Amino acid sequence: MNTLTREGPTQDALNHAGNLYQLRIDYTAWITPEIDGKLVPFEEAVRKIGAKSGYVDAIRNQEDQSEKRSAAVEEMYDTFASLMDFEAQNEKDAEATAKEVKNRVREILNVSELVMIRDFLVTQAASVAKNC
Repeated sequence: MNTLTREGPTQDALNHAGNLYQLRIDYTAWITPEIDGKLVPFEEAVRKIGAKSGYVDAIRNQEDQSEKRSAAVEEMYDTFASLMDFEAQNEKDAEATAKEVKNRVREILNVSELVMIRDFLVTQAASVAKNC
């Protein structure tokens, strides 16, 4: 996330996609099929951004490839916008983008629901403990 928001789409995204894959595999026992179904497209989008970045770098100094380069850059940013469910491709600062990335990951992992369940269980346990 920091690389994408600080530096924009770079080849480092390929490494990050690999790390996301490894985390998903390492914690597979804790990941439901529904969450896995949401994580895989996220991971694939990050991988695609990294691959396109490599392509853009490879043709950077080739004047006859400027249209292809522009199209690839646009595709990377479109992929990122789609990944994040950005409604519009407005210019965003790194802090706002980082916040949206964190929120998207929390949404995929159902963090809000887990926190609500935890709060409920703690409240119930405290209530039972007071009555004992």
